Amino acid sequence: MDTTVSRRLFVRIGGLAVVAGACAPTASGPVQTSGAGSGAAKQGWELEWDRLVAAARQEGKLQVQTPAGAGYREVLEAFNTAYPGVEALQQIFGDSATYVPKVRAERQAGVYSLDAALITPGSALQQLKGEGVYDPLRPMLFRPDVVDDKVWDGGFDVQWCDVEKKFAFFLDRDVNRTVYINTDLVKPSEFTSVEDLANPKFKGKLLLPDPRQGAMRLPMSTLWINGKKDLIKKLIIDQEPQIIRDRRQHVEALIRGRFPVSMGLLKAVLNDFKKDGVAKNIVALDFAELDYQPHYVVLAYNRGPNPNATKLFVNWVLTKEGQTAWAQRVQFNANRIDVPIVNPDDAPKPGVVYKNRNQEEIYPIFAEVEKHIGDLLKAAGVDAPLPSRN
Repeated sequence: MDTTVSRRLFVRIGGLAVVAGACAPTASGPVQTSGAGSGAAKQGWELEWDRLVAAARQEGKLQVQTPAGAGYREVLEAFNTAYPGVEALQQIFGDSATYVPKVRAERQAGVYSLDAALITPGSALQQLKGEGVYDPLRPMLFRPDVVDDKVWDGGFDVQWCDVEKKFAFFLDRDVNRTVYINTDLVKPSEFTSVEDLANPKFKGKLLLPDPRQGAMRLPMSTLWINGKKDLIKKLIIDQEPQIIRDRRQHVEALIRGRFPVSMGLLKAVLNDFKKDGVAKNIVALDFAELDYQPHYVVLAYNRGPNPNATKLFVNWVLTKEGQTAWAQRVQFNANRIDVPIVNPDDAPKPGVVYKNRNQEEIYPIFAEVEKHIGDLLKAAGVDAPLPSRN
C-alpha cells in the first residue's frame, strides 16, 4: 500500500492502537417479550430463537469486522455475556484501504473468513456489494421487537442505507460532525461558517486524515453537493494541512494541542478518550454544509463460516438490549428510539431537519469527488496517486 504523500501533505503512519476495555455484564440470556419466560407458552418466533441460539452454540463463534476503538470490542463482549457458548471475535480494520483488498483477495482464493460487520457503509456498498460479498440482512431479521415500526424513528423501512433496503441497516442516529477543535487553542466563536476553515491563520494548522481514506469521502462529497467545490481545494491544498493517517494518533494530536482544528477524526476513538476522562478540551462544531447523519451499519457477509451465529448476532444488535450495549460502549446514540440518549451533544435536535448524506443513492458522487481530489493532488505535485474509491 502506497502511503507516501509529498510536498504540502505529510502522512504519518503508525500501528493501529486498540484500547481493550472492560465490559459491564448484560442480561444472561436473550431479551424476552410477550410473556416469554413467565410460564406462558412460547410463541413461534421464540421457538425459532431458541433453535437459533442452540445452532449458534454448535458453531461456537463468529468473526465480526469493526474499525479501531475499544467500544466495538465491548459491544461484542456484551453479546458474549448474553449468549455464552457463542464467542464474537473482533477483526479490526482501520479503513477501507485495508479491508477491501483483503476481502477481495480472500474470496479469489476461496476463503470466507468474516461473518458480520459493524462499519461505515460507503466502501462496503460502493465496492463490495455489487460483487456479491454481502447477504441480504432483511430476511434474517425476524424478532418482532426488531422489525416493529414503533421502535425506529420514521419506521423500520427508512433505516436502510442501501437502495434495495435489505443489506445495510443503520445502528446510530447521531448528527455526525466533521470539524472538531481544541478549545485550549481556539474558541468556537472564531468559526461562524464553514468558510472559516480556510482562514489563513489556520494555514498549516488544520489536521486531516489522508484524503485517500474514506474518512474524508463524505465530508468532501457533502461540500461538493452544497456547492463548495472551491473550498475543497482550499482545505486540501492551499491550507497545507497536516495529514495523520493513523486514527488514534490523529485524535491524540488534537487532544495534546499539536493542532487546533481537525476534520474527519474517528469519533469512536475520541469517545474512548472521553471515557478515560480526557478530551474535555475537544468540542465539535456545527456546520450544515458538512454535517450528516447517521453513519454506522450492520452487514452480514455472504458465505460466512458461522451463519447461525451471524443471524443471532445481527438480530441481537438491533434489539433494545443490543442497541443499549452499542450506545453505552461506543457512545453513539442508538438508532432505536426506546434506548436512552447517551450523548446529548450529538443527538438530533427537536424540530431540526437533518439531511442523511450517508445513502447509497448519492455514492456515485463519490467517484467525481475522488477524481477531483486526485487532480488537485497531482496539480500540487503530490507524487502518490489517489487510489480509486479507497
